[in-house]
Amino acid sequence: MRSISEIKINSIQIAFAIATSMAFLCFCIIKALNTPLTHDEGLTFFNYVSLNVWDIITYKNPMNNNHILNSLMMKMCSAIFGNSEISLRLPNLICIIIFSYYSFLILKPINKLLFFPSYLLLFTNPFLLDFFFLARGYGMAIAFMTVGIYYFIKYHKEYRSTHLVICLTFMLLSILSNFGLLHFAIALILTHNLLWVFKKKDRLESNRFLSFLKYNVTILVCVALSSILLYQPLHKIMENNLLEVGGGNGFINDTLNSLIDASAYGKNNSFFDLLNTLVLFLFGVNIIIGIALFIKHRANSISLFKEYFIVLFLLVFVVIEIVLQHNIIGTPYIVNRFALFLVPLFWFSTILFVDTIIKEYKTTNYTIGIYLISIFFLFHTINTANKKSSYIWKYDADNKKMLNELFEISEGKPVRLGISWIFEPSLNYYRTTKDLDWLNELTRDHFAGEYNYFYATEEDYKILSETKKLEIIKHFEYSNNYLLKAIE
Repeated sequence: MRSISEIKINSIQIAFAIATSMAFLCFCIIKALNTPLTHDEGLTFFNYVSLNVWDIITYKNPMNNNHILNSLMMKMCSAIFGNSEISLRLPNLICIIIFSYYSFLILKPINKLLFFPSYLLLFTNPFLLDFFFLARGYGMAIAFMTVGIYYFIKYHKEYRSTHLVICLTFMLLSILSNFGLLHFAIALILTHNLLWVFKKKDRLESNRFLSFLKYNVTILVCVALSSILLYQPLHKIMENNLLEVGGGNGFINDTLNSLIDASAYGKNNSFFDLLNTLVLFLFGVNIIIGIALFIKHRANSISLFKEYFIVLFLLVFVVIEIVLQHNIIGTPYIVNRFALFLVPLFWFSTILFVDTIIKEYKTTNYTIGIYLISIFFLFHTINTANKKSSYIWKYDADNKKMLNELFEISEGKPVRLGISWIFEPSLNYYRTTKDLDWLNELTRDHFAGEYNYFYATEEDYKILSETKKLEIIKHFEYSNNYLLKAIE
C-alpha cells in the first residue's frame, strides 16, 4: 500500500499538471479566437477542405501544405461547426490536451521534485504553442508522437502486444499529420530492434532468426498496412520534389539553430546565444552518461533505466537519420517548424537523463538546472505572449483590422484592392466566409491590375511608391503593413 505522503504528493502532481495544462490550453484558445487566419491555413482551406477524403489522402493536389490528418480534420470541423477560425483550429486545441495527458503519464514515474519544472518545461516554448492553436499538422504530430512514446515505453516494460499496436497506430497518425515524423517512425523501429539485442531471453533462443521475426511480426504487419496508405502521397512528394525544403549547412547550423531562433520568438536575448552550446552540451553529456551506465551495469543497464535509454535511442537515431539522409540522398536538413518535434523529444530525453542521475547517484542537486531552465522559459513565454498573431505569420495579424478599415472608408462601395501576394489566402478566406461582396477577388498578380486601394508590406509599399501616387490610409504598426489609396 502507498503511504499517505505518497498519495499526497501524487495528488499535488495531478493538480499541478491539470492547472498547468489548463492555463496553456486557455492561452491557446484565446489565440485561436483572436488571431486572423494565416497564409498557410488559408491555403489548406481553399485547396483541400473542399476535396473529398480520398483526394486529400492521396495528395491529389501535391503541396507541402497538405498535412493530411489536419486537412481531414479541418474538412470535418468545417462540415459540422462551420468555417470560423476556432472551428478550423479545434482539432489542434484538442491535441494540446492529448499532449498534456500523455506527457504527464511519461513523467509521472520520475523523481517528485524533478516532475514540477519538467512538466512546465514541455509547454514553455512560444513557438511550440503556436502550433497547438493554428490549423496545421505540426502540433498534431507532436501530440501523437508523445502518445506513441508512452505506449512504446509501456510495451517494453510489460511486453503486451496491444501496447505496441497502439504505439504504431499513433506513429502512423503522427506521420499523416507531418511527414517529417517519418524520422521518428524509423528511429522507433531501430530502437525496438536495438532493445531486442539486449533482451537476454530472446538472444539465447536456439533459432535467433525466428526469434527476431517473432519479435518484429507486429511491426512488420503494421508497416505493411501503413505502406498501403502512405505509398501514394509519398510517391507524389518524391515525384514533385517536395522534400526540397530546408538547409544545406549542417544539422547544427540549419536544424538546431533554426529551432533556437524560432523559440526566441523574435526576442534578442543573450541566453539564446548560449542555448546552442547548452543543447549540445546536454546532448553530449547525455550520451556519455548512457555509455558510462552501460559499462557499469552491462546488460542490466537497459532494464534498470529503460525509459531513459529508450528516449535517448529515439533522439540519437532521429539525429543520425537526418544527417545520413542529407549526405546519402541529398535532401536538405529539416528546419524551423518541420523539425519542431525534436523540441519535446529533446526535453523528454534530458529530463529522463537527470532522473537517471538522481536514481544512480542518490542526489537531487541536478534538479536545480531543470528548475533554472524552466523558470527562464516560463518568463520568456510570458514576455512573448500575445493574443493576435503567430511567429511565422505575424504579417497576417492585422488583416481583419484592415478589412474593417477599408469597409468604413469605402462606405461599403465596391473596392478594387491590390495586395502583396502573401496576404491572398487569408484575405480571400474572409472575403468568402464573411460574404464581403464589396471586395474584389484577390489575386497574386502583385499589383499588376487596376486598383484603387492597396494593402502592402513595407517592402512592397516602397516599391509601389516609386511608380504610383499613394496616400497612406493607415500604417498597421504591429504587422508593419500599409493600407494605401491610389491618387488619381
